[in-house]
Amino acid sequence: GIALAGSTALYFLCSDQANMELLNKAACQTIVTTMLAKPAKDDAGEAEEQSSGRVPLFKRRRIEEEKKKKADSESDVRQLIQDLMDSLGVPASLSDETKKELITPEHFMVMACTTISQHHAPFRDLFREVGGLTVCCNILTDSLLSISLDTKGVTTQVVPTWRLVRDLALIETLTHMNQANQTKLLEEHPDIMRSLVDLTHRLTGALRWLLKNAKDTTETVEEQQRRLGSCRLSALKTLVNLTNHNPVGCKQFGEAEGVSILLELLHWSTGKAGPEDHDCLTLGLGILINCTENNSFNVISLSSAIIIGGSEALEFLVSIFLGRIEEDKGRIAFDKMPVENLVIAAYTSVLLGCVLKDRADLLERVELALEGRGLKALGQVLEYFIVCHEEAAKGRGPQTEVDSLAEILDVLQKLIRSHAK
Repeated sequence: GIALAGSTALYFLCSDQANMELLNKAACQTIVTTMLAKPAKDDAGEAEEQSSGRVPLFKRRRIEEEKKKKADSESDVRQLIQDLMDSLGVPASLSDETKKELITPEHFMVMACTTISQHHAPFRDLFREVGGLTVCCNILTDSLLSISLDTKGVTTQVVPTWRLVRDLALIETLTHMNQANQTKLLEEHPDIMRSLVDLTHRLTGALRWLLKNAKDTTETVEEQQRRLGSCRLSALKTLVNLTNHNPVGCKQFGEAEGVSILLELLHWSTGKAGPEDHDCLTLGLGILINCTENNSFNVISLSSAIIIGGSEALEFLVSIFLGRIEEDKGRIAFDKMPVENLVIAAYTSVLLGCVLKDRADLLERVELALEGRGLKALGQVLEYFIVCHEEAAKGRGPQTEVDSLAEILDVLQKLIRSHAK
């Protein structure tokens, strides 16, 4: 009861920006300790003493009064929590009893840490230094292990996928633009990368199964799709962080057969118009860019991959690019392209540039797939995207991202010039 009340109070305190600024190591340690707190149990010895009749009457009354006060206090906390169910992200379809089981000190602290980490970057390092990152990785590992290996089974696992979305959101914020946290996670928990890749694969399979076979259960089909889609997006965002300029992450991703699984994801999402499908395409392309930029093993895996249906990966990527551009009298009409299509076309250009950077032998395949437009089309889209990106960022974004894009643009322009000769 005390741990639950304390974690509820900490949750509210940590939601205030001014309080976030005051966080120090001692406060972070308190958060970790509260996160690890287990539900209180009745004192067995006291219960046995009462049942044996050896407790004096006056003491028995005092014990009963204390128990009543404790029960009333816990009831007040539970009622407050009940009023907060929507903001705590608890699925409405769950029974009241299940909701009570889910709302624990751990849950409050995971939610609080996610909020703090999103809005106060110094917390990410402080939390790691007091052991918080390790604790959160263990919580995530437990959640990953609870997910069914069966495609159909995943669709009905409301609580495990809900926990995963919660835990992945925290890991995503803790590893965002924090090389030290990324490295510590990958070194201490090397299995997490494979688990995330495998989870992405299983969730994609579950979503495909839902479209063909699902019927409304305690959730509607749309609610199941939304829940599984949210979980997959959380996994993809975490993979983006763990592979961003991180050689260890890129190596582990390749060893987990991540390239082929991400290509399957792209194949599944291409041609669909939903916002979640666009996000999957963008994140999936981003992860493949991260993993092929400076990793020859992943480049080989991609260039030799065969997509479902028999088409080759490079040709498939070019088809994504061609499906997103608008042309007018033989020229790319940027003014007619929706922003979403420009982003996908630009990301595809970058990915193809990463592959071609050290593999000029693949140039002919890409040129052939471009159907006479040449590499110039890839370069034009990427150049226009960089200008738009810099204009939108106005110096606020990390310069490393712009530099990486400019480097790939330079690769494409050099290939264009050499091919022209």
